[in-house]
Amino acid sequence: MNEENERTIISIVDENDDKSTITLDKWTSDILHSHFNDVHKWVQKLYNSVCVYNEKNSLKLSRRERGNLVRKLSNKKALDLNPIEITFEDLKFD
Repeated sequence: MNEENERTIISIVDENDDKSTITLDKWTSDILHSHFNDVHKWVQKLYNSVCVYNEKNSLKLSRRERGNLVRKLSNKKALDLNPIEITFEDLKFD
């Protein structure tokens, strides 16, 4: 398995008090681990916040959509904590 396909499984408790998991990219998880004492607790709080936001705004996000949102927000936090100093211009991207 190459590094870009590696994942980290984070245990959480869902909105029905059932045990569940969220899978994060290893890169994201490694950065979060280097900045937070308890990544599981941080992801749980993020998941709970997504569920509250979902309910409060009547979004009716599915379980998969809530998980995807947690993954996107986790990736964003990892990028904020460890910014990559490269632009499209640096890549000569068209």
